[in-house]
Amino acid sequence: FSFYFIESAYLVTIWTFTTLSRRHDPSVFFSLTDQIASQETKDRNEDQGMLNSRIFRRSIKKQTKHTAMDIENNEEDSEEIGMEHISKKVEKRPEFSKTGKPLLLHDSKHSEEDELVNWKKNFHFASFPLYDFGNWIPFVMARWPCLGTGCGLPQVAFKNSKGDILRVVPRLEARYDWQPMPFRTLVKHEKTRLRYVHNPCHHTPKAKQMKTAFKEVALVSSDEECSTFQKIQNVAKMGMRFVLIYAKKNEPVKEIKCKNEECFHLLGASAAMISFDDGDEARRMMKDQDLFVELQTTSQDSFFFAIDHQGRLAEVGLFLYPSLHFLAYEAQWFHYEADLMKNTKGHAKVIPVFNHTLMRGVKGVTNKIHLPKDFLKYRNVELDMSLRCPESYDSSCPRWDHVVHLTVCCQDKSKLCGVEIGRWVTPYARSVGRWLTPITSLLPLFTSSTCTLTMKTVPWEMPWTPSLNIRFSDHISDSKHGYSKRRYSPDIVPYGILKLYHGGKFDKNYNSKYKDVSFNPPTWAKRVELVAIITGHGKDNNGCAEFCVTSHHFTVNDISPNVIVFKNAATAMGCAERVDRGVEPNEHGTWLYGRDGWCPGQEVVPWVKDITNQVDLKSENTIKYFGYFNGTDPNPRHSPGNIDMSSYLVFYRMAKDLIDI
Repeated sequence: FSFYFIESAYLVTIWTFTTLSRRHDPSVFFSLTDQIASQETKDRNEDQGMLNSRIFRRSIKKQTKHTAMDIENNEEDSEEIGMEHISKKVEKRPEFSKTGKPLLLHDSKHSEEDELVNWKKNFHFASFPLYDFGNWIPFVMARWPCLGTGCGLPQVAFKNSKGDILRVVPRLEARYDWQPMPFRTLVKHEKTRLRYVHNPCHHTPKAKQMKTAFKEVALVSSDEECSTFQKIQNVAKMGMRFVLIYAKKNEPVKEIKCKNEECFHLLGASAAMISFDDGDEARRMMKDQDLFVELQTTSQDSFFFAIDHQGRLAEVGLFLYPSLHFLAYEAQWFHYEADLMKNTKGHAKVIPVFNHTLMRGVKGVTNKIHLPKDFLKYRNVELDMSLRCPESYDSSCPRWDHVVHLTVCCQDKSKLCGVEIGRWVTPYARSVGRWLTPITSLLPLFTSSTCTLTMKTVPWEMPWTPSLNIRFSDHISDSKHGYSKRRYSPDIVPYGILKLYHGGKFDKNYNSKYKDVSFNPPTWAKRVELVAIITGHGKDNNGCAEFCVTSHHFTVNDISPNVIVFKNAATAMGCAERVDRGVEPNEHGTWLYGRDGWCPGQEVVPWVKDITNQVDLKSENTIKYFGYFNGTDPNPRHSPGNIDMSSYLVFYRMAKDLIDI
């Protein structure tokens, strides 16, 4: 559910192509004012009564060979298309693969079955404003806490020299990850003068201008003699730290964002866009007097909410920039969550560990559990973990992404006491996460039927309230009676385990500390697996190890190495594209970017590799490890990052042999 308000430049700009949403996800749009009535009349006259055609006029593209990422990055090239054109012409529509991911756009041969028609069926527009609703919806929007760009009305106040407000207009700031933060004095200082820069594409600053520019804000037209990027950079060279760009005549306000090589350079100044009418009026007022500007955000009720697959009200998190993609991410999460709940409905032995237990400080949270006596005979073991905040709202959540470790100790004097069995990364202030993480290969870490589990994160962070169950399903006896739905070759189970390597500082000495490990498989071993939990953190001059691609190599007996490469790291939408795999959507931070082996608000699934054919089961073997950046040893100039790693060798034996143990 979304609300439309013409006084919000953000909401006016939000209509973009929702390629990421499922075809049967309905969306409902409300107005916060009575302007919806006049808009509905206009739509009826222009588009034969199809009120919801509004969304398509601002979303359909003529380009035919753009990927979904191209669509997102070239929104400024879109054209408004009326429904009268759609009814006469076959438009281009996105093709979807079997996985549901958009492929290249192509010609539709069946106009009646066009993608537009399918989309239109799922958009619904209320014909009267929110305040006329006599139900719970206005109450929810007024009472629910709201954070970030989805709240309030970002505005520019134009003032005269006496400080009197002459005009207040909506503003839309440039893309969050491209520009520096808005110049703080604009929020507090009432004497920041507005100056119109006639031709910023060829403007050469003079010495006098440079001395006074820091007290001024530039007003610039969006006419395309040069790019918006070049205009802002030239104004920044004049010493100004904020630029107001007004839209072209008869064109809507658009988000200021980078293209191609521009994306590798931060803007020299903060920037925002206002409408043509507001910019034109500001120029008119400047002819008669000095005009001063101040940035402000006017309080406003929340703009979005959702209803999940269980009929529960849900927050939708933060929209980092104006795009309906974020509604689609939330819909993807609902589908993921529904599938997860289905997967927990089957028969399983469930061992409760934590139940909304407060996790904080150095100790974290700890509990002793009792496992089934035959726990090693289950062929599917999962950690069912959910991470919530102390209160039911996102506003009560910790703000930053941190690693959560789960360790196990079954015998105090054992070498396996305190080793890692599960890992997650907390989201940026969201309270919806739940994951099913397979850990069958790590069962030998439970060295007895009574064990203590400890979960903790950084001690200085605000508390979380995790819930954790261990699910044991698919007992080996099920297959004998025809119960098992899985296909397994001989009935072997993980029985023995050997600790291997840990991580460390990812610098030039990273690999020098690792020595070869020699091992003799147990006489009963029938299979050998390599299991590793690896994530990269920190940021050196190469972005390592959070935002760089690292590779991790395990070589057995000098045979070709077993390699895992985190190619998702540093991609622009790497984690956003994994919402359907459990990444919490619309987090209150930079959650979109891909990371090195992890995403904020997601589990870290153990990497499992069968290496039986590389191992001599009857004699001594060696295994070695090294980690690379760009195919070689890391060698940062400063601030080296860190690799967080737990790795093991797991030995399997015949399940029937467990009877005599």
